[in-house]
Amino acid sequence: MADSDGYRVAPAALRGNAQQLTTRADQLEKILNTVVGTNVPASAFGAIPQSTQAATELSDALKQIGRQMDSAGNTAHDLSTKVTDCAVGYETADNAVAESYRKLLGVTAQAYNRVVNGAMQHSQENGDATTAAVTNFVYWPADQWTTAWSLSPGTVVSQRLSGVTPNNSSKVLYLGISTAKPSLGASDYFFTEHKLEGARVADFQWGTATARQVVLRFWVWAQVAGTYSIQLQNSAADRSYIAGFTVAAGEASTWKQVVLVIPGDTTGTWLKDNGLGIVLRFVWAQGSTSLGVAGWQAGNKIGLTGQSNGAATAMTNIQIADVGLYLDPDATGVPPKWVPPDYASELAACRRYWARNFSAHGVWSSATTTFRTVFPLKQPMRVAPTLTVSNAAGAIEEYNVAFRDLGALPAISCSTAIDSVESFSVTTAAATAIGKNGGLLSERLIFNARM
Repeated sequence: MADSDGYRVAPAALRGNAQQLTTRADQLEKILNTVVGTNVPASAFGAIPQSTQAATELSDALKQIGRQMDSAGNTAHDLSTKVTDCAVGYETADNAVAESYRKLLGVTAQAYNRVVNGAMQHSQENGDATTAAVTNFVYWPADQWTTAWSLSPGTVVSQRLSGVTPNNSSKVLYLGISTAKPSLGASDYFFTEHKLEGARVADFQWGTATARQVVLRFWVWAQVAGTYSIQLQNSAADRSYIAGFTVAAGEASTWKQVVLVIPGDTTGTWLKDNGLGIVLRFVWAQGSTSLGVAGWQAGNKIGLTGQSNGAATAMTNIQIADVGLYLDPDATGVPPKWVPPDYASELAACRRYWARNFSAHGVWSSATTTFRTVFPLKQPMRVAPTLTVSNAAGAIEEYNVAFRDLGALPAISCSTAIDSVESFSVTTAAATAIGKNGGLLSERLIFNARM
């Protein structure tokens, strides 16, 4: 075919022919209605004996023509359907061949994974410890990953676990159903959440006419078969994308790779700075209040209508691993080969949002009970973080010859971050500290710049 559109011409031509056949069939149907509706009276040929016979013969002839036209119309409709099916089959075959060539040539979505800590390598805050049954984003089993649920009286535990994935990664995110909720309330929910900074996904160009396609790829291990869903949402929670994925009966308790192609959203407001760019959720159970349809839609729609209740059975578990979100500018629909993230680089990316710091050293003011120090953070953070001191009693100690506890910390304040340097002041009730040297003990400082 000489047309510049190449293989796309054949399906277009076939669909054009199908439309012409449909048009002809519709025209025949109109003529048919006219012919069949023609009533020939017995006196149509005058008041002669042969008039009735002639009228009858004409009526029979019209009916015969009507039957032939009806048959021709049906044939035209059938041909139109078959030609349309041929066009679909042509495109399906072309797409399959094109995908095979892309795989042979290595043409895929971009290799840059926008997910931070998609291999669950880092859990600075909690290691591999499990959580008690809690609700609403208060426990982070792995950096940048949290699980939320409201299932009363149902409960869920969450943790990072050691385990070998199909990609030979050594960590997975584990969710366990401690107490089941067989029948969900309208506002119940159970999902795993990951937040992406706007600057990290700015080139998606979502919210514009040139919004670009992405590919989401992850591995899931579910003890109970069912249909679950993923959701992507903007910071205003007024644009949502939902897609379902199914763990078949024969796939339960085995690792399954899921690949989802997500078209870019041309509407809504999507932040492209250091604010919240995209919320990615893996939805295991969702009450009716926030159910939506597949695809893009307005509003805060989280789960897919008709999806399974992943919290229905106690003592079952779900695991996810090796999560990747990739820009697909060539619309290949093919994820890149999984590449384990560099351990050190991924840790630095995690520390942009949450970090513990080593000891800081400074002196007490001669006139106040304020301890002041300036020191570099391990990694520039997303925004000026909130500062807390773990195990506050005894966190600040005087050091001359030996350390001496200077008391608990009633108030802690943190100044605005400037590049990678953070200055902060800590106020203590220990008046005897005035003029003394002191230090904040190692790993006691927690900086939180999460979204």
